[in-house]
Amino acid sequence: INPKLLRDDIGFQLSFTAVFGIIYVFPIVSDLLEKIKISNKFKLRDVLGVTLAAQIATGPIAAYYFGVLPILGIISNVLVLWALPFLIGSLILAIVLSFIFSSLEIFFFIIPMLIIDYIILVSSFVNEIPLSFVEVELDIIVLVFYYVLLIVAFYNMRLKKMS
Repeated sequence: INPKLLRDDIGFQLSFTAVFGIIYVFPIVSDLLEKIKISNKFKLRDVLGVTLAAQIATGPIAAYYFGVLPILGIISNVLVLWALPFLIGSLILAIVLSFIFSSLEIFFFIIPMLIIDYIILVSSFVNEIPLSFVEVELDIIVLVFYYVLLIVAFYNMRLKKMS
């Protein structure tokens, strides 16, 4: 409906490339993690694989628009991802209960607030670690070249798997 969305909406670009990474990059990253013997106990390999795939896909866009490349973002994600289903579940429950018992609504949101505080604490802690991110200046030509190379590389890998 709005073709300018592709160019102007950074959130859309990040979401689109993250999904691209999870669909196309994750299987390859997961295979590599399996080859280097990363355990899948507690779904660690899967969490690490999804995080790496999303980082590979979204990193250049983040660097282009925000001027930083998160080096230790993977650590934050591993430490935070387990909490997200609990956050979503507790928020849904809190919203439903607040409609039923509106006078007690403040109590229903204590658990989601604690989970959000944990996420902020982890993010702040990792952000304070030296070299947790690198400042970069990325040109649009480099950005386009990166994604063309990424698409060609995964197309070639897919052809190899099919033959």
